[in-house]
Amino acid sequence: MEMSTVYKNTSDLKIVTARHALNEAGIDTFILNKSDSAYVGLFGGEILVNVAVEKAEEAVALLRKGGFYEEEG
Repeated sequence: MEMSTVYKNTSDLKIVTARHALNEAGIDTFILNKSDSAYVGLFGGEILVNVAVEKAEEAVALLRKGGFYEEEG
């Protein structure tokens, strides 16, 4: 299954909240934690929320409606 990143942040709480919102809407998520030591130097330590490509547009709309992107201004 091809995945698409729909949200990234360094805050565990924001990631858990975003994942919960997506799962409640019936969208399965896959978390990639790049804050693990193997990734920090290369990727800056972000945590990524990924969904199936066919659900990405729906997921982004849901997260936008939920205010998850407001800090990106």
